[in-house]
Amino acid sequence: MSYTISFERVGRNHDVPNLVTGTADAQVIAEEVYRIARRHCGSRDLEVAVDLEAMKGNIYAGMHNAGTFTITEDHA
Repeated sequence: MSYTISFERVGRNHDVPNLVTGTADAQVIAEEVYRIARRHCGSRDLEVAVDLEAMKGNIYAGMHNAGTFTITEDHA
């Protein structure tokens, strides 16, 4: 099973490519999103929150919203 992470925005960038991951583990998703967010955000004080129940997440830079994303299950 794979999952696609679609970014609405990361930092000021609205054109971040989707990320495909092979797990629905919140910690793994947060780490993968963090690696992408580091490339697109000026701040180094980043935090990623994943809500698997809602299949959504947020990226925070300090106390500010630095992006949002959705998680969808890929059906093969």
